[in-house]
Amino acid sequence: MKFVIFSFARCGSTNLMHLLNSQGANFNFEPYSPIFQKEYYKIAQTNFVGSLNLLENKFDGFKHLSFHLNKEQNIEILKRFKVIYLYRKDLIKSAISLALARTTKVYKKTAVNPDYYEKKYELNQDIVIEIAKQARMHLSYIGLLKDSHIISYEDLFENPETKEIYARKILKYRGLSVIDESKFSYFLDGYHKLNYQLEDRIKNYHELMDYVVDKIYK
Repeated sequence: MKFVIFSFARCGSTNLMHLLNSQGANFNFEPYSPIFQKEYYKIAQTNFVGSLNLLENKFDGFKHLSFHLNKEQNIEILKRFKVIYLYRKDLIKSAISLALARTTKVYKKTAVNPDYYEKKYELNQDIVIEIAKQARMHLSYIGLLKDSHIISYEDLFENPETKEIYARKILKYRGLSVIDESKFSYFLDGYHKLNYQLEDRIKNYHELMDYVVDKIYK
């Protein structure tokens, strides 16, 4: 049985995939993204199981964002593969982070423009709410997991005391050990993090928090 990183957006899944690949794995990046429209996405429109078969034959696994597929298709993935399930405890920050990325068209630090950190952005409240609802939907899959390793963004990326511990546990779950110390250290150092403080980037951050929290957590 192969593996899938089953994640919501802005949870560190790309960095986690790069870590696994740097230590000997061979994961495909978002095969069902409607933006990239890879061959797997196109095949899945008429033969979803066939697209999974193709992925399984070519790779150790793949990194997948749950909102790229419908619930039935996601359940098929969870039944078929060993799952590294990645989520964010704070649904609102997850939604704000994705809304910011979509607004700026910047999803990773290597794509940052020279003036990126000088600007502050105002986000649409209703868009943030819709994304937060998708993040809440992602959490509903936890109850369907069987052979899985569950990890939060906060434990893997924001807590320096647990980051290395959990990174090594994920490698072990995948059947890997550290073979490239420099790339493992790069994963741990956090320099690839795009936005350290979301409140410094968003003009209406506190208004968003007050408006959205009641509608998501009620």
